[in-house]
Amino acid sequence: MCTWRNVETKQFEREKLDFVECKNATKMGWRGQNIYNSEQATALPVIRLDLTVLSRSPNPTYLKHIKAIIVNEFSSHTLCYTDGSKSGTRTGYAFSISGVITQYRLRNCASLFSAELLAIYSCLSYLSLLPPPHKFFLLFDSFSSLQAMQAPHSPNPIVQRILILLHSLSSSSSSCAFLWIPGHIDLPDHDEVDFAAEQSLLFDPSLSPAYDFKTYYRFFITSSWHNTWRTQPLTKLRSIKKAPTPWSSSNPTSHHEEIIISRLRIGYTRLIHSYLLLELYSPPSCRCCHADEITVPHFFSCPSLQNLRISFSVPSLLSSALSDDSETITNTLNFLRSTYFFKSI
Repeated sequence: MCTWRNVETKQFEREKLDFVECKNATKMGWRGQNIYNSEQATALPVIRLDLTVLSRSPNPTYLKHIKAIIVNEFSSHTLCYTDGSKSGTRTGYAFSISGVITQYRLRNCASLFSAELLAIYSCLSYLSLLPPPHKFFLLFDSFSSLQAMQAPHSPNPIVQRILILLHSLSSSSSSCAFLWIPGHIDLPDHDEVDFAAEQSLLFDPSLSPAYDFKTYYRFFITSSWHNTWRTQPLTKLRSIKKAPTPWSSSNPTSHHEEIIISRLRIGYTRLIHSYLLLELYSPPSCRCCHADEITVPHFFSCPSLQNLRISFSVPSLLSSALSDDSETITNTLNFLRSTYFFKSI
């Protein structure tokens, strides 16, 4: 089996160099011909979507249409199938060219989306090594890959390589068309590639695109962060916020309101803790119900303010009154503005 570095990477570098040289050449090149056209360089691949109109059709219906398309329009083309697979943390892909199957295992950080794209890219890499001219017809079941390949300025490096390869094939008088097919429709040739992709998960992993490391480490850091949040001692904020995820209600348009919401959620306000700064012996009492000690939960449970709180539709439970709900937060702030608490938070 050829390695990624020996076949695909070198092939890509050669094609990229050809593409750049073609782009930098003058429009009037050898023999006075127009050798470069910006529209042609960014031309999108030919992708057939005939089967998308057959929503939830029986498998024989799909097979009948696929056979008709191949026989009537692509009978002289070399048939290729691609597929990616992911099970647990393992990812791999496979492709076939005229029935010859090649399979690869990727590192665990690779996503299924990248596996599907790499299957297409690897297949095109092998096709580009064949002497031109040739006609190729690729069948695959990844609709997300199809959408990505239709973006001429995609930031995904694998999509960029695919488009460069397609341009290289086109420049060598070879043509390549794609057909989206549903997965698991009992198409023998594609089922064999699908099985090979699943079997590739048993292999030792090869190189993975650096693009996937960003997603992998983001997931790793986020998981560690969530685990630390769950295992730490119960704090006032954690009793309200069950997971360390961004809350839209924490970013109101008013900076003053943002400070008030944050102080309420962490349980520290000027009213409650001012006695510590003033070196007093006891916390202040509630002016409304004369409770001995004021806490943030008391703001929402004070019996003297119950009717006022209900009129603003504010829950008495602290975790509900300060939850990530914009309407509830607005009602809570309006309720507090009607009390003497607001200016001392």
